[in-house]
Amino acid sequence: MEFDYDAHLARQVEEYYRDKLLYSNCCDEELQDDEHTCPKCYEPCEQVTEEDREYDRRCDVADAKYEQQRDERNE
Repeated sequence: MEFDYDAHLARQVEEYYRDKLLYSNCCDEELQDDEHTCPKCYEPCEQVTEEDREYDRRCDVADAKYEQQRDERNE
């Protein structure tokens, strides 16, 4: 597999300049900068950045894998 440096730079530039996405902490719906009400459930919510959202998902997957391994060891 050959490394395409131009494609890599294009991805880096796009990632740096794109608008940061915000999500509601309750229903995971996309929010605008000035919104503090979830567009799905219409409840007040906190804004979560895309990076925090992805981190939380990775943690959830890691926790599930850990629990599965723990259960397998205890059987």
